[in-house]
Amino acid sequence: MYGAIVFLHVAGVFIFLLGHGGSANAAFQMKHERDPDRLRACSTCR
Repeated sequence: MYGAIVFLHVAGVFIFLLGHGGSANAAFQMKHERDPDRLRACSTCR
């Protein structure tokens, strides 16, 4: 039982980091983007 809880915790942390890594990547791309049309397209992606 303890092993299953540890596995679920580690899997949850991995999914959390994966999701926030994607949003951080998008934020860094928007920071360096100069074309208004591409910036608008990046900001509307969800």
